[in-house]
Amino acid sequence: MHNYLKNLPVGIDFFIDFSDSSDRNGGFIRYIDNKKVVLEIVTVPNSISFVRRSRNMLKYFKYVNHKQLKPIILVSGTIFKK
Repeated sequence: MHNYLKNLPVGIDFFIDFSDSSDRNGGFIRYIDNKKVVLEIVTVPNSISFVRRSRNMLKYFKYVNHKQLKPIILVSGTIFKK
């Protein structure tokens, strides 16, 4: 499912959280390397997170569930080195 991601160049991922509420109801961003959890991020409102991602590292978002009453506004992207 994520095989196409293994060909991406190494980069720095960023996450900016513009949400009003810090209630995440179990949501997170998880980084996996060879089926092993390397890092798990639970963002908080008004924050920015940076992660240096290696070639074999995959990211997984779990943020949508039926308990979330207020919207989560999360901007993410990757900065690639030329």
